[in-house]
Parts: sequence; C-alpha cells; structure tokens
Amino acid sequence: DGSQAIDNGDNSTCEATDQRGVDRPQDGTGDGVFSCDIGAVEVIATTLTVNMITDTDDGACTQADCTLREAINASNTNAGRNIIRFNLPASSVITLGSNLPVISDTVEVDGSTAVSLTVSGNSAYRVFDIDSGTTVTMTTLTIDNGYASIISTCPDGCGAGILNDGQLVLTNVILSNNNAWRGGGIYNDFGGTLTVAMGEFTGNAADDG
Repeated sequence: DGSQAIDNGDNSTCEATDQRGVDRPQDGTGDGVFSCDIGAVEVIATTLTVNMITDTDDGACTQADCTLREAINASNTNAGRNIIRFNLPASSVITLGSNLPVISDTVEVDGSTAVSLTVSGNSAYRVFDIDSGTTVTMTTLTIDNGYASIISTCPDGCGAGILNDGQLVLTNVILSNNNAWRGGGIYNDFGGTLTVAMGEFTGNAADDG
C-alpha cells in the first residue's frame, strides 16, 4: 500500500531482520533504494516492467516479454506490494483487444517511467476494473477510448475508463473520450473510494449521467 511507514525508517538503528526473519533494509517502494520500514514488518516490493505495447498473454511477465495484461495477471497472483512500470518508447499507445483482467491485489501502476503513455480501450472495451477491497494507485498516464455502453445496467454498462470497487488514487492521470451508460470516465461502484490529484477529464460521455 502507500503507507508512509514504508522506507521511512532509520537504517542506522533498525534491527537486522524484521519479526518474520526477513533481512532489513529492503526496497519497499521499488525505487532502487534500500531503506528500513517503520514498524515490525519489512515490505518488499515486486516490480513488473511492461516492455510490449501488444495486448497479448502467454502466461508470463518476463524481462524479454511483458504486456500490461500479463503484468496485471502477475500482480494479481503475487501477494504483497506490486508496482507496474513501463519501459516503452515515448507516446506509446497500448490498444486493448479485450477487457483487461480485474485488478484484485494491491498495485501501483506507474506511468511516469514512460513519456506520454496511453492505454486505449479501442472504443470497444473498458480499460481498468478494480475489485472490491483492492488498493490501487495510478500515476502519469492517459486512459482513452474506453467503452461500456453495451447494456443499461451496472456493472457491465458502467465505468468505461475505470470501474472502481476498491480504493483508487489517481495522480496526473488523464481520462479522455470514454463512453459508458453511467460514469464515462470513472464509475465508483458500492464501497469504492476515489482520490484525484492533478487529473484531467475530457471528452467523456455517459448516456445516464
């Protein structure tokens, strides 16, 4: 999660291991810096790097071949703190061929490692779907041309850009040209919470508000 305790301890005073026996310090934020956490448990981040713009899934996210779809699947099956980053050319567009997997485990989707990254629903598919009880942070990307108007009920017709049932934080995220029955850009379903900082909503549409 985004706890301020992660990587904010003092390396000179923390114990050599946490209460589980995990060595300290660890890199809990995925920034390459090993710093102790505040508290009894040391968080270890798993970083998944997307390096393909294709929307395929061969069952593995590897250094040689990792799509966004594969990274989400890997994150969902890896308990703990997961970070999805991108090693892609500037202005890359990931165009979906079907709905992405529902995000069901805590993850940070960090688009700041790519320049002007866009994830497009291709005017046919919802882009992101966040499961109940899941904490997700998204940073510095554009979510574009999502579609969820095929039916006039939720959840199928709601949230073309993002359908959120979890705890979602967006920072410097643009949602544009997404079209749904309800909640063109984002739809917060029952229990979903949303925090937006420095975001932009443009050209989104909803048939029923």
